[in-house]
Amino acid sequence: MTILCVADHIDPLVYSTQAKNRYKDVDLVLSAGDLPMQYLGFISGSLNKPVYFVFGNHNLEHYHLFKRRDSSSSINSPDTLPQMQNYFGATFIDGRVLKRNGLLIAGLGESLDATGF
Repeated sequence: MTILCVADHIDPLVYSTQAKNRYKDVDLVLSAGDLPMQYLGFISGSLNKPVYFVFGNHNLEHYHLFKRRDSSSSINSPDTLPQMQNYFGATFIDGRVLKRNGLLIAGLGESLDATGF
């Protein structure tokens, strides 16, 4: 399995018209935070592969669409997950564990100071 991991900065090699050819062997994309949702959407649309992400402590413009309803819970449970988990073609995985093609993917994002927890 080939994974493209992105974080912190928009990479011109990824944010390019050549991305589809350059990353044709990628099976999935992990975003470790601090990237604009539009960038993740570009990656998702260009590569047509699953993109899983967490928020960091920057680029929180869309965080309100995903934050927990119950801020006393440290891990999202099914009754506290926001309605919108997929946005811009990317899937929010904070506080969740997913199994995809035999791979366990766990999301732990955000900075406690930046998000007000």
